Amino acid sequence: MNTKSNPFGQSAPARIPAPTVLKKSFGIGIDNYDRGADVWVEDVKDKDGDSTGKAGWQHQPNETFECVIEFSTNVGKGTGRQKIPVSELGDYLDVLEDIIATDYAVPEKSDRTEYIPTNEVARQSFRMILPKIEGPEGKLVDDHSSPKNVVSVRCTGGKGAKPMTVPTDEFPQVVSLLRTIQGQLEDSVDDDGNVVPGLVTGCWDRYKAELASREAAEAEED
Repeated sequence: MNTKSNPFGQSAPARIPAPTVLKKSFGIGIDNYDRGADVWVEDVKDKDGDSTGKAGWQHQPNETFECVIEFSTNVGKGTGRQKIPVSELGDYLDVLEDIIATDYAVPEKSDRTEYIPTNEVARQSFRMILPKIEGPEGKLVDDHSSPKNVVSVRCTGGKGAKPMTVPTDEFPQVVSLLRTIQGQLEDSVDDDGNVVPGLVTGCWDRYKAELASREAAEAEED
């Protein structure tokens, strides 16, 4: 709990609950998605592509063009925006629901594989962590006076990947919201037999319309 006082009569903004952040940050679109993997190489390259002369794990990207969803559960730079292919959302949510069903029991870690889909990344990365509080100079630090009651789970691996972190009292609602969104992704049929486009269809339609508009503008310039 933050017990600091403010001599100006101002209070720090309260933490925004994860479900609220999810609702405001959620988006769906057509984008590049890296289906690469960490592989063992005899000569690891540095960020400039130069040889280090050392063996080790190195990420080899494999970008695909597909429909993905993105969302956050926390506000602020570096808090972890999640990016998940629509085709893997169901399996990913199965793992999150298993986390709740097993009362947040952390499993043993698994080995790396060729390509780790989002559900396996979630299963392997899940752990319970301490909540954060504001420390010296306004920086967030672990609250060692509290139990580990925050779920930390990733949807992608690799260097720089940030986990989704959600308190256990908010985690079921986050998962429920994502499951609701999943139900809106595919086309459905109403009571009159009419096809109701889902989010994925709308996503591709917008992309095709934007692409056609761009091509028409380029043709006019020529």
